Amino acid sequence: QPTRTSTCVVFGDPHYHTFDGFLYHFQGTCSYLLARPCWEMLGLPFFSVEAKNENRGVASVSWLRDVTVEVYGHRVMIPKGSLGTVQVDGLVKTLPVQLQLGAVKVYQSGVAVALETDFGLLVTYDGQHYASISLPSSYFNNTCGLCGNYNDDPADDPVLPDGSLAESVVELGGSWRAEDTDWRCTDGCTQNCSVCDHIAEATYFRSDYCGLINKTDGPFRE
Repeated sequence: QPTRTSTCVVFGDPHYHTFDGFLYHFQGTCSYLLARPCWEMLGLPFFSVEAKNENRGVASVSWLRDVTVEVYGHRVMIPKGSLGTVQVDGLVKTLPVQLQLGAVKVYQSGVAVALETDFGLLVTYDGQHYASISLPSSYFNNTCGLCGNYNDDPADDPVLPDGSLAESVVELGGSWRAEDTDWRCTDGCTQNCSVCDHIAEATYFRSDYCGLINKTDGPFRE
């Protein structure tokens, strides 16, 4: 039975705090892959967690809208403002919900909706601006998406699907874009944006600049 777990958190407008503790800020308004196993391994169930972001009145920032979990052949969507209901395979269901003979449980946990599986995945979303994904160490070094690769090294978390390091948060976010019917969505701010150019951003993204703040063993770790 795996004992150690790690948690990725998406909060605010939105900030991403990966399984390994890397913190970054990405303002895309599309649907993005947060976490899934990179490789299918014997005995490790497949899952996928995606988030759909939206603008809320200010074009330069985005917020969480929906969180969708695929597991055991089911698709569970926790919508914004969800109060006691979720969508399971496109149908609205009242909580609590059990799937696969209890292998997946979806229930209200305080202000948040929680989805829990029999293999240790726990996803929560408060329907407004805070979501979390907790995974057991059985998935160590085997996660892909905006939550990073779960290998205890925050420095290599901003990685693209091809394994190379991203040079900007826009490149990072766009690389993990999921299918989205919202044709107006973008991977970054498109108007009235106070952002530095990509070269400057790449410089400050590195671990010896602002990235140093995010290092779990750095001087700002407290």
